[in-house]
Amino acid sequence: ATQLASAATELNSVTEDSYRGLNQQNAEIDQAATAINEMTSAVEEVA
Repeated sequence: ATQLASAATELNSVTEDSYRGLNQQNAEIDQAATAINEMTSAVEEVA
């Protein structure tokens, strides 16, 4: 039972780390999309 509880705690920690990583990745993707939209607008203004 102790080993199972320890494994569950470790799994929870890994899951939380994954969640934080995915949130960070999502924020970075949003920033990249915003930059692309801004560059597209700038190109359209020049064209």
